[in-house]
Amino acid sequence: MTATNILQRLFAVLSLSVLFTALVVQLQTVGIALLIVVPFLLIVLYIMFQHPKRCLDIALICGFIAIGATRYIKDAPFGLTIDFTLLLAMVAALFHKNIKTDFKRLNNPLMWLCGIWMLYCTFEIVNPEARSFEAWFYAVRGVALYMILTVPLTILYAGKAADLNRFIKIFIGFSFIAALWGYKQFFIGLDAAENKWLVEGAYKTHLLFGKLRIFSFLSDAGQFGAGSAMAGVVSTVLAAGPFRRKLKITFGILAVIFFHCMMLSGTRGALFVPITGFMAYFIVSKNIKTMLIGGMILGSAFVFLKYTTIANNNDQIRRMRSAFNGEDASLNVRKENQKKFDYLIVCNPVPFRDGS
Repeated sequence: MTATNILQRLFAVLSLSVLFTALVVQLQTVGIALLIVVPFLLIVLYIMFQHPKRCLDIALICGFIAIGATRYIKDAPFGLTIDFTLLLAMVAALFHKNIKTDFKRLNNPLMWLCGIWMLYCTFEIVNPEARSFEAWFYAVRGVALYMILTVPLTILYAGKAADLNRFIKIFIGFSFIAALWGYKQFFIGLDAAENKWLVEGAYKTHLLFGKLRIFSFLSDAGQFGAGSAMAGVVSTVLAAGPFRRKLKITFGILAVIFFHCMMLSGTRGALFVPITGFMAYFIVSKNIKTMLIGGMILGSAFVFLKYTTIANNNDQIRRMRSAFNGEDASLNVRKENQKKFDYLIVCNPVPFRDGS
């Protein structure tokens, strides 16, 4: 290395040091945050551009933490990180020079169905009942946009068993972290940002009769409950799989943790996730013994919640039991709302949908 090269590198390091110092002085706390976040983002972008399947991994991770992060950094558009990640995957798929992509695989019924659905949702922009373009945009993301982006990416880059295993590990891993954070809220308490979020209006749905519905670092208790229920189903199925005894025990313990978190969330609708999930598993297994035993367990759980008052002094069990109570006030309000929507859908040529 010549003296000239050494001087050039020294000048570059000094220049960056001056730039970063000026950034911190001018922006103070924000400047320090940028110094931490920007290198991390550059590393993430590099990983994402290595292969489009990495974008799917990061999109799944963002789905866990993006919305909840807005409690700590107000007005930050974290919700759009999933959109950005999936669109970046599309760009990588189209222009990546080192990856050969067979786009002919997208010519299948599933993609045609997704395309038709996306086209229908796009026409909802001109729905006379639509409130605004912004309302349509935020509504269509969850019901159509993510589908039209994730389905082709999955078909092209995530069709192997190794890819499924990786997704399951990410899903179970972040579900477990969410469970730990939920236990922190339940046993220790909320932090300042979470308390502020409740005070600003979330207490109306998350503080019921003086009891907190645990929401972890997810968007709300409903999402935490449904996600925990899904993780519980996956863990239970894995515990019944052809794995080593230690893995079976580990998955069994995780299943108990996840179903307990589902109860702590106070989300009664989440009960139907394990019901439908296990029923699907019993049918797919094509094992009569599994169907009978599983059916008996589900039936016993239903009888326990519907027709008994055992353990009714437990807040979580009592709330879960109210899901099967036909006289429950909240359930009756939902039934009335369903009737209103039924009338609107039947009486309008263009059904009420996204953003309306």
